[in-house]
Amino acid sequence: MLTNTMYEAIVGHRSFVSSKVDMITALILLAVTSRVAVSTPAPITTPQNAPGPVRNLRLLVPAPDRILVAWSEPLVRHGGIAYYDLQVSANGIPLRDRMARETTDTHYVLHGLRPYTNYRVTVRAHTTLPGEAAYEEARTKQSEPEGPPTNIRVYTRTAESLSFAWDQPEERLRNGIITRYEYVFFNKDDGMHYIVRSTRSTTATITDLLPDTSYSFKIKSYTEVGSGPFSDEVAGQTLADGEIATTSVTSTETETTTVLQPTSPSSTPAKKVSTKKQSIAYTTSTTQRSTPIKAKDTTAEKYLPTIKPTTMAAGNASHHELHGRSPVSTSVVVLATVCGVVFLLSCLVCVLVIRHRSKRRAKSLIEPVRLTFHPPYANMP
Repeated sequence: MLTNTMYEAIVGHRSFVSSKVDMITALILLAVTSRVAVSTPAPITTPQNAPGPVRNLRLLVPAPDRILVAWSEPLVRHGGIAYYDLQVSANGIPLRDRMARETTDTHYVLHGLRPYTNYRVTVRAHTTLPGEAAYEEARTKQSEPEGPPTNIRVYTRTAESLSFAWDQPEERLRNGIITRYEYVFFNKDDGMHYIVRSTRSTTATITDLLPDTSYSFKIKSYTEVGSGPFSDEVAGQTLADGEIATTSVTSTETETTTVLQPTSPSSTPAKKVSTKKQSIAYTTSTTQRSTPIKAKDTTAEKYLPTIKPTTMAAGNASHHELHGRSPVSTSVVVLATVCGVVFLLSCLVCVLVIRHRSKRRAKSLIEPVRLTFHPPYANMP
């Protein structure tokens, strides 16, 4: 129904109504539009997409067993960030118990890690889809070793000394770089002769001991942080007076054939070159009498006489371990002896030459001078 207000609004706008027909048309349109309801605006949301990588990813190492992970939100989100997931790997191996850790914060603390281990941490943002991954690597700090040195053994013994050798702790129990060792040595029978020493080597020799006496040895390792546990005690007994060591020799020979191919068609045909490599293994045991060591290998016969009486634990050892005697050291001794003899002979020759010249000079000085005397009036008339 057309109200007075509508009629006045239409009549008042003479510019829109120029004739009676136009007025009737306008009235009809106004009546129709006044009965149509207009809806309110409705928002339209496009689907979310995968976000970009997180920013400023950094790893902080406050302790040997933890890493603090922090990051910033992605610059490109493509929707609302629902959560972040973290994945951790140690030395390139994914950790199953630390896969896909989820958090809504922009930081996370990883606990229960191994000391002195390389870790890679991957962080990924999620909307309805996973985003691009970002990763960083860090190494946890060193800690005290969790295990003792391994393979502790007595490798040389005499009537007055014992030599021990050992290996580093197991790699997974080192917790850092081994910087030194500390060992304890004492008389197992009466507890006397107690020694505590530190060394950077993996061998130790204790001297001035009693013959035919049992001693105990234990050792622990150090990193820059502190020391690990002591090893179990290892017993070693010195030889009795007059007891010496006999050595058995095992010589093995391997042959390697190398084919030399020609470098050009005009070169000589291919040749086969055979090279032989010989290795000698020494095994020592103790005995009360001295028997010569016999070996078929000429190399062994050449160097075995230079080995001093000693005793080694049953097993194989190179000739370098037998009191430091080796083919190289023997050659050096022979060369030094020859040089000494030549030097002494040269000095003797020089002394003889000097003495001979001195005698000749003295003889020429004391030789009588012949003088001729003429009477003063012998030539006068």
